[in-house]
Amino acid sequence: MIDVLLKVLNLQAASAKNKPDRVIRELALQPGESVADIGAGGGYYALRFAREVGHTGAVTAVDIEQEYLEFIAKAALKRGLRNLGTKLARGGGLELPDQSFNLIFLRNVFHDFRDPQRYFSKLKKSLKPGGRVAVIDFKYKPFTKEGMFGHYSDETKIVHVMKSCGFKHRRTFDFLPSQSFNIFVNDLQQNPGGNNDVY
Repeated sequence: MIDVLLKVLNLQAASAKNKPDRVIRELALQPGESVADIGAGGGYYALRFAREVGHTGAVTAVDIEQEYLEFIAKAALKRGLRNLGTKLARGGGLELPDQSFNLIFLRNVFHDFRDPQRYFSKLKKSLKPGGRVAVIDFKYKPFTKEGMFGHYSDETKIVHVMKSCGFKHRRTFDFLPSQSFNIFVNDLQQNPGGNNDVY
């Protein structure tokens, strides 16, 4: 049953209306880079990232569901992707090594954070100098599932939270019809502290 759910999630992520090819292109990943996909779900983007960064790069799929990570690991093995690992966020917490990632990618999970400021202040330490965070989340739209159940984030809130954590807002993209898409860069001038949060 879990496999069916995750296959559906991957089909949704791959849908032309969600413009995954454009998302990948705008992220401009380079061979040899390291990426963390937080809230990886069925692994659609983690698998694509693994191809983009090549055998000299590395991708870590992070999720709070072990079954999701097992699904991703099997998919990576089937595709011969040896540069894709998984990380369980135990108890909802997240521990990633310091200064390890060129990009941290979050799609449709920002709205789940209890205290995003604390979370991203801690997460900042896992970025390499000049590393980036890409945040995609649903916009509010009435009469949608996301709108009715609170599965969305105000874009101004996302930008405010990230700036308060010491990130510079690099760019906003507006090509996704139902989601906001922002990229932030690690600002080396600031180093706010913080503790792990849950998502």
